[in-house]
Amino acid sequence: MSRLARACLAALLLLAAATLPGRSAPAQAEYPNQARVVAIGDVHGDLAHFTQVLRDAGLVDAALRWTGGGTHLVQLGDVPDRGPDTREVIRLLQRLKAEARAAGGAVHCLIGNHEAMNMYRDLRYVHPGEYAAFATPAERRRQEEGYAAFVASIKASTPEAQWPAFDAAHRRSWLEKHLVGVQEHAAAWSPRGEIGRWVIDNPAVLRLGDTLFVHAGLGPGYETGSVEAINSAVRRALRRPEATAGTLVRDENGPLWYRGLATNREPEERAHLEKVLTHYKVRRIVVGHTPMPGVILPRFGARVILADVGLNETYGGGRSCLVLEEGSAFALHHGTRLEIPTGGTASVVAYLRRAAALAPGSQPVLRLIRRFEESLTDDEPEAAAGARSE
Repeated sequence: MSRLARACLAALLLLAAATLPGRSAPAQAEYPNQARVVAIGDVHGDLAHFTQVLRDAGLVDAALRWTGGGTHLVQLGDVPDRGPDTREVIRLLQRLKAEARAAGGAVHCLIGNHEAMNMYRDLRYVHPGEYAAFATPAERRRQEEGYAAFVASIKASTPEAQWPAFDAAHRRSWLEKHLVGVQEHAAAWSPRGEIGRWVIDNPAVLRLGDTLFVHAGLGPGYETGSVEAINSAVRRALRRPEATAGTLVRDENGPLWYRGLATNREPEERAHLEKVLTHYKVRRIVVGHTPMPGVILPRFGARVILADVGLNETYGGGRSCLVLEEGSAFALHHGTRLEIPTGGTASVVAYLRRAAALAPGSQPVLRLIRRFEESLTDDEPEAAAGARSE
C-alpha cells in the first residue's frame, strides 16, 4: 500500500471513529467575547421562519450556505415539536456548524426542554410531520394504501348520502391517526441515535465572554457551580433518559425549565439575578423558552434579554433575533436594527413602539405596550407577558 493510500485510510478510520455513538466530543461551552454574536430563540420545527431570520442576520445566502464569516450563532434550544421541519432544521444547523467553523465563526445549539422531552419520550407536542420525516418510502406507500382501502370500505358499506367529504381535511385526519415513522423517530432521539447523540454533545449553558446563554434560565440553587458542571450533569442525565426523574433536566429551577427571569416581578427576582451574574462573571443573561409576542424583550435594564419571539407559526411567526456587536446589543426586527434599551419603562415602551411600526397589525406587541404603560413604573419594568407554554 502506498504512503498516500495509507494516509487516506488512516484519515477515514479517524473520521469513522469520530462518528461512532459515544465517541464525539462535547461542544466547547466557554469562549472569550466575540466580535459579533447572533442569538435566535425557539424554532419549534419551523424551517421557513428560521431561515428568514438567518437571512435577516446575514448568516446565510439564498442557498442557505453560511455567509456569516466569524459570527457566532447561538440557537437557544427547542428546535423540535409543534412544527414538521425539525429534522431539516437540525441537519441545517449541523451543516452550518461545519461551514461556520471553516470561515472562522461558530454555531452553538443549546439544549432546551423540548430536546430533553423527546429523549425521555414525553411526546405531547410532537407534530405528525416530525414522525413522517423519518418514514421510509415503503411505509408511506402502505399508509396511502391504507387510506384508500378505508375510503373504499366506507363507499362499499354506506349509502352515498352518508359519506363524509373525502377532502384534504378528511385525509389529513386519517393520516394523523395512522402515523408512520414513529419507531424511526424514537430510534433517532435515543441516546445512541442520530439526533440523540447531537443533543447530548450540545451544551445547556454557554458563556461567550460577558454574556451567559441558557434556554430557560438559572433559578434558585444554581447561583453556584460552573458552566461545565451543569453541562456535564445534563449530559449524564440524557444518556439515561429513562431515569431523568429528579434530575436537573426536569427541575423547574434548572436551565431547561426556569421561567423566573422572564416572569417573576423584578423586585422579587433582582437579588437572585445579581447572584447569578456575579458568580458567572457576566453582565447579561440571554434566554429563550418563554415566548414573547414577536419581539426581543429586555428586563432588569437589559441584564436579562428574552429572545424567544414565537418564531413558529403557532405563536405568530415572530421575525426577530438578538445581535451583540461592538459592545452594543440590538434586535434585528423584521430586518431593521433596533437598539435594546437599558433604561426603565419609558425607554422600553419607545423601543416596542418602533418594533410595532415595523410590523403593522402586530396586536400582541400593542397589548404589551399597553401593559407596560398601564401597570408598570420606571423602577419596575416587568415582562410577565410571555405565554407560559411548554
